[in-house]
Amino acid sequence: MSAADRPVESLGRETSPSLLRISRPGRGRFARLHLLLSAVLFFGGEGWAGVGTSAMQFVRMGGGARTAALGGARAAGHEAETVLWNPAGLARLGGPEATFTYERGPVDTNLQTAAAAWPRAGRRDALAVGVIHFGAGEIDGMDETGARRDAFTGSDFLASIGYARMQTREVAIGAAAEWVRSELAGVTGSGLAVSLGVQAARPRQGLVGGVAVRHLGPAVRFEREEDPLPMTIAAGGSWRPKIPVKGWRVPPIELLVEGAWSADLKMQAGAGLEVEPAPGLFARGGYRTGNHAGGGLSAGIGLRVKEWVLDYAYAPYGALGGTHLVTLTARLGRFGREGPQVTAGGPDDPVVQEAERVRKDAEAATVAAAVRASAPPAPVPVPAGLRREVIAFQPDGTEVPSEATAILKTLARQAATDGSVVVDVIGDSSPLSSPRTGSVASYLRDVGDVPAHRVRARPNPKAPFQPAPPDAVAVELRR
Repeated sequence: MSAADRPVESLGRETSPSLLRISRPGRGRFARLHLLLSAVLFFGGEGWAGVGTSAMQFVRMGGGARTAALGGARAAGHEAETVLWNPAGLARLGGPEATFTYERGPVDTNLQTAAAAWPRAGRRDALAVGVIHFGAGEIDGMDETGARRDAFTGSDFLASIGYARMQTREVAIGAAAEWVRSELAGVTGSGLAVSLGVQAARPRQGLVGGVAVRHLGPAVRFEREEDPLPMTIAAGGSWRPKIPVKGWRVPPIELLVEGAWSADLKMQAGAGLEVEPAPGLFARGGYRTGNHAGGGLSAGIGLRVKEWVLDYAYAPYGALGGTHLVTLTARLGRFGREGPQVTAGGPDDPVVQEAERVRKDAEAATVAAAVRASAPPAPVPVPAGLRREVIAFQPDGTEVPSEATAILKTLARQAATDGSVVVDVIGDSSPLSSPRTGSVASYLRDVGDVPAHRVRARPNPKAPFQPAPPDAVAVELRR
């Protein structure tokens, strides 16, 4: 008999004795029903946590195919669905985004996750909503003696609304309010919870870290029973190394890790690697631990075409086989901020964009400092009449004398800051007049930044220009 054909309770007993902890003495028929549904819940979904002794275990499920393929590491993510796992990541989105995931799990379970996020242009914050729906299919009923009864169904639902903002260029915070509801054979329980998160980025190093407290709230009441929510504390990070190889295109890669702790399941961990061998094509692999069904390797692929992204993942579930996830995401616009996480190391990579912005800011600051350091004092106004300065040369010299550079810079400042001034460089009509006037004119243009069209060399002057003295060049400013 295959795993999928065995009774749910049998599967639970074989795979994880700890499932029986949910059914406590004195809880009656509903406790036994709750045990059976929890066994199904344990096998459904993205499967990060397995099942524990708290209620509403389905809130640990959900997530897109990319997350599943990367071993469930999602504390440092910044997609629309992070409203469910670390709402701080919403602030790092670069535009509106909507996503939907369908997951077909073992034992006729299914899970749907949907989310939408709206970053506000110029505000460095974002709003988002998310939902998770879990369907358990038909479950064989039984009474407290173990005798079979009529089959029944169960389902669960979570709705979340979140808000996040960038506190600084590197730090984002977020919070989400959640409403959860579980229904089993006509018996329902519901409650409220919150999830809180913070993320910090070091764009130049390609690092992002995140910490989240998920599903914090009071116990959920089922008829006369109360069970705590599966509160979880998670921390993780991502790294996008820059690997320059001259003459080769190194595919962008991203490494992700996450560790999570909860009172009922203690410590779990996951890690994953994403590679983009060609623009818009992604290959992913991951590993997870801490799942009662057995940890193992997961894998997936992704394809981006313009604003659409299609992802697929396969995650293992021990003796039950595995689960398949398909996610469709639409990125509906961009604001030129940090940007969605779609191309690790590419032009739409938020880390690359942030690093580029930091680089440009540094360049602008450097240029501004250089301008301030070299800025000339306020120019001396040029009188309406003629101003004339004589530059003496050695008898056989043609280069600008060093002792003349100060006066030439002063003349250049005056000419460069007054658009009505022209500069005439006048020679003495000697054989060396042409190279001398050319040398002074070039100095005024290149060093003094006087526009070329306002500097005129006159090696053999004629009226009304007065020739320079022998072995000299005269510089005249005229309006």
